[in-house]
Amino acid sequence: AMLRATEEWASKRGQPGIKCRAGLHHGECIGGVVGHAMKRYHLFGQIMSIVEVLESTSPEGRLQVSHRCWLAMQDGIYQQDIAH
Repeated sequence: AMLRATEEWASKRGQPGIKCRAGLHHGECIGGVVGHAMKRYHLFGQIMSIVEVLESTSPEGRLQVSHRCWLAMQDGIYQQDIAH
């Protein structure tokens, strides 16, 4: 959905060449609000380092999934209709 949304957003702005890269991993992390003047929610943990590598090495316009995430999906942890 995120990759499709990026394509639609870019197309509406007359810039169809804009592409999105994404990484998906399964694991634990910690999140919290950081900052004072401009507060933002941020995630911390080893999972974030893994996701950053997955995202940065993913081909443009594609989602790269870690082996651990793939195994979790095969084990039925995530049930989703991916036909849409």
